[in-house]
Amino acid sequence: MSSMMVVRVFFAVLSVNVHADTFLKAVPKAMNELLSEADIRSSLLEEIESSLGKGSASNRLALLEATLMPLFTALPKNEHGRLEHSTVRYALHRLFVMRHGWNIKGLRSDSVALNSSTPTGVLQGQVPSYVQELFEQRLEGMGLGLHELAVLASTIENLIHNEAAGKMAAVFEVLMMSATGILTEDEVDEVLDTYMMAFIIGQNVTSLSLRKVKKLNVMMPEIFTGWRDAQEFVRRVRRNITSAEQIGLDLTNLTRVVEVVGEEYGSFQNIECQELKHTLMQMEDRGTGRIRLAEFYKPALNGAWQFQESVSYLRQLGALDESDPMSMSVIIPNYLHSQTNCIAASGFYSVCCKDECEGLI
Repeated sequence: MSSMMVVRVFFAVLSVNVHADTFLKAVPKAMNELLSEADIRSSLLEEIESSLGKGSASNRLALLEATLMPLFTALPKNEHGRLEHSTVRYALHRLFVMRHGWNIKGLRSDSVALNSSTPTGVLQGQVPSYVQELFEQRLEGMGLGLHELAVLASTIENLIHNEAAGKMAAVFEVLMMSATGILTEDEVDEVLDTYMMAFIIGQNVTSLSLRKVKKLNVMMPEIFTGWRDAQEFVRRVRRNITSAEQIGLDLTNLTRVVEVVGEEYGSFQNIECQELKHTLMQMEDRGTGRIRLAEFYKPALNGAWQFQESVSYLRQLGALDESDPMSMSVIIPNYLHSQTNCIAASGFYSVCCKDECEGLI
């Protein structure tokens, strides 16, 4: 079974009595957080200024430019040889899916984020659009060149890193650990486990008590069947970016660890997506790319916690083929790439199965 779908224990732990379909469609509290417009403008300005300097920020921009170059070359341009608004969104979407497995909110929609801002700030899911429009205002409608596109991408990455840093600070606070102290090995593991628990189930730790956080950490192997693999993945990242001689770690070190975890988790999680695809293909009906509804539900009838979405929810996902009402079926690619198989990891993005077709196109 896909570990992204195992949520039954989560309901019991948080004392939430809802149907699984409701959970899958729910938006976690962390998804609705606001960023101040001043912070967003400041981050964009920092990225523009760093693009003119030297050091790691400049190197990151050079890498982003090199990565974007083939895509930028292939995409249609306006009369100024630059990318238009919708094309910029597509380029950024492709970049973040390719680099990190991130489905950035606000890049697939043409809604205007500026009109959605409030006196107190901008919803995180609308920030990418808001930043893009700020940039386009500065360029007076000329469109974006390769360098500007890289700066825009770097700004979004920087905002996501800032979010990770804020969440790590919140973990330290809920665990009552000193932000300036050096942690023991066990404390490091507890901090990283707590961060990943919140990351995977899309929970804001500031809304949880210490007791509930510790209970969730203990029960994560039942809540999320891929938990042990996720733990090993995080520990491997930690070993790769920290010195072997380093005795203890602090908030700064662990913030860097979770930034890299966020960047690499999408590719790690996609391994499970491939396993899910293999399972679905084994049930395929005569090479049609579809699974007869009775076959789709058969594992659940035999007691497995798998493929239990209702007909109405499959319809909402766009994964139900009703062309023959007497023999409905599930469309494999639509189901595989639906929200069902996404992890609500961030206010800015979700980690979903990578669309192989986009890479081929």
